[in-house]
Amino acid sequence: DASAYAALLTSAASAIHAACADCEVISGGLFFHEQLINGAIEFTHDMLEADRGVFDDVDAFGFHPYPSYPPAAPPALARDGQRSIGAMVADLRAVLALHGVPELPMAATELGWPVYSSVDEEEQARFLSRAMILGGALGVDPLCWFNVTDGRDHGTFPPEDDFGLYRYPSEDPASPIDPKPARDAMRWLSRIGQGAVFSGVAADPVLHAPAEGRFALDFERPEGRWRVLFALASYQAELPGEVREARDHLGRPVVAAGSTWTVGPSPLFFVPPGI
Repeated sequence: DASAYAALLTSAASAIHAACADCEVISGGLFFHEQLINGAIEFTHDMLEADRGVFDDVDAFGFHPYPSYPPAAPPALARDGQRSIGAMVADLRAVLALHGVPELPMAATELGWPVYSSVDEEEQARFLSRAMILGGALGVDPLCWFNVTDGRDHGTFPPEDDFGLYRYPSEDPASPIDPKPARDAMRWLSRIGQGAVFSGVAADPVLHAPAEGRFALDFERPEGRWRVLFALASYQAELPGEVREARDHLGRPVVAAGSTWTVGPSPLFFVPPGI
């Protein structure tokens, strides 16, 4: 009930800020696609129709940038009925602007991919890396991964218990911790992302052409700039004079023959030495 939620959000946001002036209020995270329920665009439109000032006391707009359920499409895919993360952000900002809402920060309060069907553990790790990189480049903050550990019903449908960074039963103190590759991808991103700020895209259209599924994004850290490249379909890239270290999406060293690199679905990082 968008109208009822608008009333709840307005009242709650006002009360939270009255009690805690420094607290940040994020609106309830909306599932983007229309699938059994109204999607985020229609629900947001209905909220604003009910109350034009519903976001006046809200600090960030919450949404869940999943592909259609169960999530299996890549985070940069913008076809087959799916929207890329960038397109979701643009669509949400457009509906807010249509109703005269000043630009709000975007917060991905939940996103993830389960190990299910066509998504194996390696694919989950690649999707995590690309989603976090794209979200960071878009200024989405926070980016909250669902979930820490798999549940006891992992391997069944619906795959709600298969989103974890760790296999079941890693949350049990009596059991050994059993990480998936996604945990290593998150650990590497946490390391490389510390203190990093998005600084732009590569000017080379061979490296960065989002419409063709190729991405080359630059981030600045105190130690210097790092660049990440990935693509929906693999291609060969010439990167002459590259003096930074190359790492894969799990933080492992990568070596190429000469100056030719294979860029594909697994993100390739070029980082200052010593990071």
